[in-house]
Amino acid sequence: MEGYTPLHLAIKSVEQLRSTRPVRTLLVRGARRDAKDKSGRLPVDLLDQINDDILRQELRQMLKEPRVCSCFMVKTPLKLMRKSMSTPLFFISLILLNFALLTLFILPCKLPSTHMLVYNESCTPIFVADYTILFVTLTFFILAQTNDPGYLKKPDKISFLVSFLSL
Repeated sequence: MEGYTPLHLAIKSVEQLRSTRPVRTLLVRGARRDAKDKSGRLPVDLLDQINDDILRQELRQMLKEPRVCSCFMVKTPLKLMRKSMSTPLFFISLILLNFALLTLFILPCKLPSTHMLVYNESCTPIFVADYTILFVTLTFFILAQTNDPGYLKKPDKISFLVSFLSL
């Protein structure tokens, strides 16, 4: 088969299947976009053989290298994702920054007799609510992080070919 990788074969079969699902599955499971066949062609080089413009454009989008900043998770990344602490740390820092800004600049109460912002006893319910919200938010965040967030796991008793053909 001319030394094709599974990604090359999936791209060649896209038009016949009328679906890019096999390519997407291979990319999510970690297929290398830069793997060459025996002729030295990359998977993206096979796109010229696809006649359907829509499928070709969709494949071109899929085969682009993923962006570096994936912590926002705007769309499902088409690459193998491993558990990382960068995204949780990013969100914890946003939560704490929000809390700090809220505590320092928004919540100080204005005294009626002066125009100064100070902390006084009338602000106590606001601070209690602020700290309660912070505690609840961090608690749910930690619970969400300790549970399985849905990373793909390799099935123990199913071979790759069987799981790929069942799609």
